[in-house]
Amino acid sequence: MRSFLVSAALAAWFVAPAAAVSPHNSINPEKPKPTPYGLDIVRSAEKAQTEAPLRPVEVSPDRQSRDLASSFGGLVEAFERQGGPYDLRLAEPLHGMGKALMESGEPLAAMRVFRRAMQVSRINEGLNAPTQLPIYGDMIQLRLLLGQFDQADELVERRFSVQQAVYAQGSDEWHSATREYIDWQRQAYLQGVGGESYLRLLNMHDLHSDNIEWLQQQGGNDAELIQQLNDRMLVEYLISRYDGERQSMLRIQLSGPGDPDPLMSGQLEGERFRQLQKNNFRNGRRALEAIIAATERSEGPESESVAEAYVALGDWYMWWQEESRALQHYRKAWELLAANAGSGAQGNTFFDRPVELPDTRVFLSDGSVPTENAQAKARVMFTVSRLGEARDIEILEQEPPEDMGARVVLHRLLRDVRFRPVIRDGEAVAWTGLRRDYSYQY
Repeated sequence: MRSFLVSAALAAWFVAPAAAVSPHNSINPEKPKPTPYGLDIVRSAEKAQTEAPLRPVEVSPDRQSRDLASSFGGLVEAFERQGGPYDLRLAEPLHGMGKALMESGEPLAAMRVFRRAMQVSRINEGLNAPTQLPIYGDMIQLRLLLGQFDQADELVERRFSVQQAVYAQGSDEWHSATREYIDWQRQAYLQGVGGESYLRLLNMHDLHSDNIEWLQQQGGNDAELIQQLNDRMLVEYLISRYDGERQSMLRIQLSGPGDPDPLMSGQLEGERFRQLQKNNFRNGRRALEAIIAATERSEGPESESVAEAYVALGDWYMWWQEESRALQHYRKAWELLAANAGSGAQGNTFFDRPVELPDTRVFLSDGSVPTENAQAKARVMFTVSRLGEARDIEILEQEPPEDMGARVVLHRLLRDVRFRPVIRDGEAVAWTGLRRDYSYQY
């Protein structure tokens, strides 16, 4: 696979890029070409700080955990004698016993006990009891501890179904559960866990769209509406780089639009997802415009938050290679930030250095699931043009040092990364001598 990728990268290096189709002049615009920063290339410092929803909490077996498991076992036996094997009181000590067994280094025994605790709860309280949520949480951690990502994914689905049943829509618990679930879906999508990946994107988009519609019907909660719109924008970025089923995610930056995916042919969900792809640019633009409108209502049209929303809209245009429109929105944001600079606002820190796009880091994987791709690191120096493109790339250091394939792929990745350019006095300018330490895979 590695030799294929290197060959593909070399071929792409010498082929002149085709003229891009403007999303404004096409019903079905050409898929954007940028390297999704965070997926296969990321600044080394950011990679080290990545949160890991798919990574388990480490456990260190100790005698105290074994003693605790024994104590819970005694309590279980006492309740069984009094009320039989399905006594409601058994659920809590069984759960505690399972946690103690997990922490004492006995994962298989822990899973058996967790399953029994869940069974007792379901028999007595039904399929959607709030007391089942912490049991699901520990079962998920145990599956992750065993490296069983697909099984953990199934448990996440079941837990979210219970959360939807027990939490009131719009409550803090409901929002928290939804965000945790969607973050899991994003990482599972990026790392190839489970079945059809397009269904994850469709599911995430649907959840956010339902939440947005509900908030709009309720009215008066612009802060949460803005949050949901921003969260859905993360999904729009993912959809913009979807490259089909059962393909290495590394091919994202090496291939263009392909034939219709046979896995989605004739399926209602597949057709709905194709519509999301077709309207991806427009959906993202409208979401960002709605964020600007909601922010103007809640904080005033001259606020720094409105400027930040214009920055995000400019980033979306830059991502789609609509540089002139992007620069218009950057200029608007710069003017608002400059006007707010005297009031102790953030000022123009959005534009004082080039920034890799998307600035959301939505493509950043936590690396929990092992990958077969080779890993490399490099220290580079280059220029970022006024249109947000890397130029004059110079590799100062590389690890592995003599791997020409790694060098070629790095050039390819960097050449296609889109940057938010530096803005001075309202105008975009080139930035020379930018140094970066990157980690990447090839």
